Amino acid sequence: MAIRLMLADDHRMLREGLRQSMTDAGFDVIGEACDGVEAVSLADQLHLGDLLAQVGQHLGFHRPGAAQRGGQAALAVDAAGQAYVTGSTTSTDFPTLNASQSANGATIANTADAFVTKFNAAGAIIYSTYLGGGTADNGRGIAVDTIGSAYVTGET
Repeated sequence: MAIRLMLADDHRMLREGLRQSMTDAGFDVIGEACDGVEAVSLADQLHLGDLLAQVGQHLGFHRPGAAQRGGQAALAVDAAGQAYVTGSTTSTDFPTLNASQSANGATIANTADAFVTKFNAAGAIIYSTYLGGGTADNGRGIAVDTIGSAYVTGET
């Protein structure tokens, strides 16, 4: 099963080029939007679940139905096509699975914790965890080595 993608960018020609590149690489492009508001609406309509979007040099994400949204995020992909994502979230209902930290550790309301999520090549979550202590923590960068170990950079 191919990873399903929705593209969002205000430049039609860029979307067309991305669609062709992603399709050639085996991804299933199921929708396009011209801005962030349209992207969130379309993601909800298509029942995509989590939305990961690049804005400038940064990624951001939206989880339909969540009380809070995530902040900037970073992405790495290994040779097997598995995606590793890090960023920050103030959400108390961020999806966790096989987590080393299953709850936001911030002791102050609406304070961000970093997160790391790994998706297999079909788009299913392999693991997803919060990373952080009692104050604000942000995942800013992620890399993966040849044996699948993820390395996260950020701030606390």
